[in-house]
Amino acid sequence: MPLRAAKSFRQAGFQFGIGLVFSNADTLKHVHTATVGPFDHIETGVKTRQRVSRDSLVRLFQTMKGKEMLYKALRDTKVFWDTVSVNWEILEDLSAEDVRVVAITFIQGRKAFNDDRRLCLSSRNQKTPLTEAVDVWMAIHDEVSALEPPKSFELTLRHPPLDTTIHQAKVWPPQYLNAQECAWISDDHIENQLQARQGSFPFTPKSGKDIPRIPHNVAFPQDIKLFLCWAVLARYAPSVSKFSLFMAPIAFRDEDDRKDWYLATGSLPKRHATIGEFFDYAMNMLEEEGRELVVGMMTYWIPDAREYVNNYEDDKEPGQTRAEY
Repeated sequence: MPLRAAKSFRQAGFQFGIGLVFSNADTLKHVHTATVGPFDHIETGVKTRQRVSRDSLVRLFQTMKGKEMLYKALRDTKVFWDTVSVNWEILEDLSAEDVRVVAITFIQGRKAFNDDRRLCLSSRNQKTPLTEAVDVWMAIHDEVSALEPPKSFELTLRHPPLDTTIHQAKVWPPQYLNAQECAWISDDHIENQLQARQGSFPFTPKSGKDIPRIPHNVAFPQDIKLFLCWAVLARYAPSVSKFSLFMAPIAFRDEDDRKDWYLATGSLPKRHATIGEFFDYAMNMLEEEGRELVVGMMTYWIPDAREYVNNYEDDKEPGQTRAEY
């Protein structure tokens, strides 16, 4: 079964040698389930599976390209890969480490192909959307690999004046945010929404319509996250504020709970945090960053994902998705 599943990831323009493509069967199972479909009951032909995996992998490297500046600031860190995982549209949740392994595996596979003169001269040497996407990222990866390690986290050079609009600002995100906070506002949905509002910096809206709506008990997580990120950018004053606001809605006890809900509702739980993640952030801000108060927003949830799915099946309206329910 593992070798059959591994064929899903054998793509033109890549050389992986004999074996499972990935380092072990567990990683192969996780990645296959998340990008192609069930690992234990493969029913489609290999060409179909390869097409599905190729499309998913193209989306991964395009997502990474969209986070180029964040990668140059954060380098090869869990925070960066967490951000990529949130924005990569897949079938099932993958850990930051699994996402990193997928990217590195295909970078290495592409380099191995390019280093083999025989393969380069063969009919297998053809450009595809995947080879092009990986080649673009490889150039970024090689550029960053050649840089000296950053002495400290830095995405910005200075704090812009208060009358600078977000589109005029030469630095983004603001320097006072730490790596995790910059990752939160680098979420595709959040960053696009914030920049579309074009308020002054900090975020002083030109009108009430520029203020994100206050979340209600069944608000989508991306809308809650948008409100929390906007609140920090609008209300936090680096020179005087002694508080920190956790910029992700807290909805799950642990990672296993979040994965259960991922299967029940789709990719929405990616933007939720666990209680443990909040406590880790809070302890760091209190002990290392000198904050006096750390605030988080816990959101409504049903304890059992299966109860939610059963209720959905009984009560759903025509055309209503699980996430909308």
